[in-house]
Amino acid sequence: MTDPVLAATVILGREAEAGFEVLVMQRPARGSFANAWVFPGGRIDDDDAPGEDDQTRASVGAVREVHEEVGLIVDPEALVPLSRWIPPVELKRRFDTHFFLAMAPEGDVVPSPDEVVDWKWSTPARVLDAHARGIATLAPPTFVTLTLLRSHRAYADAVAAAREAGAEEFRTKGLPEHGLVSSGPHHLHTSALPWRYEYRDEQGG
Repeated sequence: MTDPVLAATVILGREAEAGFEVLVMQRPARGSFANAWVFPGGRIDDDDAPGEDDQTRASVGAVREVHEEVGLIVDPEALVPLSRWIPPVELKRRFDTHFFLAMAPEGDVVPSPDEVVDWKWSTPARVLDAHARGIATLAPPTFVTLTLLRSHRAYADAVAAAREAGAEEFRTKGLPEHGLVSSGPHHLHTSALPWRYEYRDEQGG
C-alpha cells in the first residue's frame, strides 16, 4: 500500500441572480479524471511550502494550481477549508485531496490549453442536472460537494458555514456490487443515473 498523493482543489464562487455560481472546468481525455468536470486544482509539488503541515502545503499548492489552470490569482488568506477526501486503500492511484472554498477574485479566466478543455460558471444545480442527463462526467467527491453546496442560497453563506464547521473528513469506501460509495453518514448510490445521495445519522435516520 502506498501513501496517497497530496492534492488540493478550490471551489471559486460568485454571487449571481440564480443564487450563486461556481467555476468548473473539463479535464482533457487523458490522465486522472479524464473528461470529468472538476474544480481547479491538482497535486501538490515538493516545493509547495516544504516542511509545513499538509493543510498548509495544500493551500499553497491550491493557489498555484488555480493560477496555472485558469489564470486567476487567489489570496491564500481567502481560502476556507471545506473538506478532505481520502479514497479506499484498494485503489491503485490515490489522492489525499483538500477542498477549499474562496470567493472568486477579480480578473478574467484564462484557461491553460494543456489542462482545460472547456470551462464555465454554473450553479451547482445545473452541473448536477447535466450529470444526471449523462452529458457531464463527475467524480464522487465533486458530486457530493456540489450536492451539499446546493443547499445554500448564497455563496457567502456556504463560506460562512464552512468557516464555522471546519473541514469535514471523508474516508471513502466503495461497494461496487451495490453501486455505493460511502463515508460515515454520507452515502452515494452510483449504479445508475441520476446518482442518489443520502445522509444518514448515527441512528440510521
